[in-house]
Amino acid sequence: MRAHTLYFFYSNFILDEEKVELNNLLEGNRAKVNRNLNEKIWSKHPVKRLRYCPECLIENTSKFGEDYWHLSHQIPTVFMCPQHQTLLNESSISISESDLQVNKLKGNFQEESNPRLQKKTIFHLKNLTDASLFLNESDWNLKYNINFKLYFLLINKGYVTTAGEINILKLEKAIINHYGIEFLKLVGFNLFIIKKMQINPLLFHMELNPIETLSLILFLSGSLERFIAYQYRFPSSNESPFECTNPHCNETQSFTFNRNSRIINGKIQTYYECKKCNFLYCTFFETIKWRRLETRILESKALTVILSRYNYNNDSNLELVANKLNFFSSLNLERYLLNKKITPVSDEIKKERRMEWLEIVNLNLGLSPIELKHLYFSLYSFLYCYDLEWLNQQICKLNKVTPCDNYTSKVLIKRDRKVLLYLKDIVKKGILWGSTDVFLWINREIEILDLHDELPYLKKTFNYIEKHRQFYSQTQKALTKVT
Repeated sequence: MRAHTLYFFYSNFILDEEKVELNNLLEGNRAKVNRNLNEKIWSKHPVKRLRYCPECLIENTSKFGEDYWHLSHQIPTVFMCPQHQTLLNESSISISESDLQVNKLKGNFQEESNPRLQKKTIFHLKNLTDASLFLNESDWNLKYNINFKLYFLLINKGYVTTAGEINILKLEKAIINHYGIEFLKLVGFNLFIIKKMQINPLLFHMELNPIETLSLILFLSGSLERFIAYQYRFPSSNESPFECTNPHCNETQSFTFNRNSRIINGKIQTYYECKKCNFLYCTFFETIKWRRLETRILESKALTVILSRYNYNNDSNLELVANKLNFFSSLNLERYLLNKKITPVSDEIKKERRMEWLEIVNLNLGLSPIELKHLYFSLYSFLYCYDLEWLNQQICKLNKVTPCDNYTSKVLIKRDRKVLLYLKDIVKKGILWGSTDVFLWINREIEILDLHDELPYLKKTFNYIEKHRQFYSQTQKALTKVT
């Protein structure tokens, strides 16, 4: 397959699930091939007929007594013979014909006089040929491994504005100056594709054909090998912004990016998944100074598995677990645990957890429900997710026996400080995003973290929220008057 077909070349430009069909197509089993894939493959081929090198034709006939087709001459992005550095000629045989194996080169070609090319054109054709041969001999999945590399390279080369948009006029002029019109016409590079980059700057590479893909890669990196080795870099930092925060993984390169990634008001919002451990993330970047604003770990089965390694249901020290998992704050972990309904739980497990809670209550008769909640949050979060009705009944009983009126409790003082810092960080992110609805962000976090009952006992946090509530109310009144 590797030596006699273009399987590895085409597999770089199609989806993983289409590779089995590609194998059937190249083996001649067209009945098993989806029509859309058939059209997709041939549409990516800029040349519609088999090609040959005139010098190879003479040399092969002299040496072996007959001519034959060269696989390297049929690669869609090869326009020059790798051995003789001469332009390839077209035969009269279509690449989509089913009986290619019986067609001989002799009698199917026309004598053509190749035009004299500029030195610059020859240089770029040679680079394109070398990159194409490398791609046809490797299993490197170009379609998925491009990810945002082209966009990051455009940023570092100065072709992206502070709003995150690609400066298409500057880029088009630079590509024409770099390659020259002769080369671009010869290979069929469509300059109109540059204008399409404005529609989706982050994922425009999904719409490129092989010629456009390789030409842009060589323009920005110089070689395919250098592009493969390139790590994501912002102008403001040498650190790769896509490292995996799973402590059992620490991957920095292998990521799949979601098509929902987009640019909003000068902020890049990206969703991606580590291929190694399947952790899901959402990262936000600012395009003006190219700073990373925030990385969120998203709910996933992979995260549930890693949490179970730390036995969070029996570990009351959320700070320790949050640090091990690289959560920004233990409240981020609380947020996840309160919304972790991924797998169903049996009645037997619920019964066991109920007994655990009742045992804890009996051992801590002087503590209020709020203090118990945070001293044994892992157990509380389990009951909150899977047995909320029963938990609410128990908390009502506890409130009658031990109402929370101890404002100087060490647990509540520590909790007050922690929640205040968490909400201040939320406000900071809201300001960076230019939001005027920061108070609504705070309210949303209060709902998700189930903070309503304990807020009256968190004095500093309560006062902080009240200030933002008043500011939001005044802002809304002012806007009403203006309208």
